[in-house]
Amino acid sequence: MICSAISQEVPISTPPQDKYLIRPGVDLLGPDRWSDVFGRPGPLTVEVGFGKDEFLLDLAETNPDGLFLGIEFSRPRTRSYLNKIRFRGLTNVRVLLEHAANAVGLCLGDGSVGELFVLFPDPWPKKKHARNRLISPWFVREADRVMIPGGRATMATDDVPYRDQILEVVEGHGSFRNLRGPGEYGPRPEGFDQTIFERRWVEQGRGIYYMQFVKEGA
Repeated sequence: MICSAISQEVPISTPPQDKYLIRPGVDLLGPDRWSDVFGRPGPLTVEVGFGKDEFLLDLAETNPDGLFLGIEFSRPRTRSYLNKIRFRGLTNVRVLLEHAANAVGLCLGDGSVGELFVLFPDPWPKKKHARNRLISPWFVREADRVMIPGGRATMATDDVPYRDQILEVVEGHGSFRNLRGPGEYGPRPEGFDQTIFERRWVEQGRGIYYMQFVKEGA
């Protein structure tokens, strides 16, 4: 089975024929069939959990030759995002209404992703809930599988324990090199637009921690 059934349970307000919303098993016939979805081959630029932000859409608008995939499990946010895609007239963006673990683990083929973004995921700040954090050893193994050698993964958080966990699990995996140096992090990379969450946290005086990794290998 490809992904789960959630992507096929989109509310009626989202037309089933919407070309931007990808239905596993209908529009996507296998994790290695993204070239059929987009009509041309190429590595994907993927954002996991786009929420209310337009970060990926801004990238798609300035890089019309790229192939962009947004993953989100919230139906209201997905509906809004689809409207934004149509309003901008973007033709190089597709959306998966899917839980992150299913989307990355089941819907993305080996070596299909050139760039991965996970920006300000839920930090699950309580210690007893920390096991729910997305960026875990399992997620990093899957990221290693789906990314091409030389591909970049950008992650950001305002939560210090989550920052330290990201550094530990990504660097500890062995396939990714921290572009800032081992254990290092920094401000938003030059050329990246500020996300809604980052703007909110900066206004509240919180620290912002960006980490960038490149997948090594031939």
